[in-house]
Amino acid sequence: MKTQKTNITPEAVKFFNDSAEMIIELYLRWQDEKDYENIADYADALDPMAEEAGVVIVKMNKRPFGCNFTVSGKTFRLSLSARGTLAYKRIA
Repeated sequence: MKTQKTNITPEAVKFFNDSAEMIIELYLRWQDEKDYENIADYADALDPMAEEAGVVIVKMNKRPFGCNFTVSGKTFRLSLSARGTLAYKRIA
């Protein structure tokens, strides 16, 4: 798994590590159900891990698949590319 090392919080690292498997599962489901399901609803599956890590999911993204989340006044993007690369970085 790839991470951007600058301005990363321990909470962001915990959420990234804890949610990796779930993000992959959600991505696979999205590939089958994207014509029928609302992407925003996918945050519900990640909420327990987000709460445990102390982060707040603010938006689910279709491309690249993943979510934006905030912690300690910083915003991060967690994404899974079509090639299977899972990464996160600070975006604000």
